[in-house]
This record gives sequence, C-alpha cells and structure tokens, in this order.
Amino acid sequence: MTRLRAPRVSEKLVAVFTSEELSALEKTCQGRSFTQRRDAAVIAVLTATGIRAGELAGIRYDPHDPRRSDLDLWSREITVRGKGGRPRVVKIGHEAARALDRYLRCAPGMGRRGGRSCGWG
Repeated sequence: MTRLRAPRVSEKLVAVFTSEELSALEKTCQGRSFTQRRDAAVIAVLTATGIRAGELAGIRYDPHDPRRSDLDLWSREITVRGKGGRPRVVKIGHEAARALDRYLRCAPGMGRRGGRSCGWG
C-alpha cells in the first residue's frame, strides 16, 4: 500500500464565454423574427440557469395543461430532466422569463397544439 500513487488527472477547464462575447450574441438576437426570439430565449435561459443543452432541448410546453408543461412563467421555474432522467426545478430571472414569453407568443403552433417540445431547433 505504501507504493501506491494517486492517479494523475489532467483537469481540462470548460471554455466559457466572456461578457463581451455574450453581449455580442445578445445583440445578434435582437429583433422580432421567430429565429431571433428563439435564439434570444435560448441564450437567456442558458445564461440564467447553466443547464445543459440537452436539458434545454427536452423542455416541454403545453399552454392548455400545466401538468404536461415544464415551464411555469408565473413562478419563473423550469422543470428539467438531467442525465439520469430525474426532474429538478431551476429558477429563472425576469429577463429569461420575458425572453421565453416573447418566443412562445410567436412560435408557430405553440398556442394551438399542446404537449410539444419547445422546438428549439
């Protein structure tokens, strides 16, 4: 046991956006088109919560049945499912909730058909 050594772990840091890069991303998403509002909502949610892209893609929205929806804009909460599939609730701020609301108002089919994925792609 005295001859055992701890393994060498090279810890690679995850690259993060600078504040200037985030500002530039947000500026490119300013506008009224569907894609601009969608992109603004994606950026706002990711920066506000730090959730994974896969968790973001799995968010469901049903305006007619809150039990089938992962979004609660009034409480500013999103239920996400992580790698293990267990749900957890993350809080979002005012700006992220506003960006989501703007996106959902112009998203094709969101108001007519419930139980869909939010259609981030």
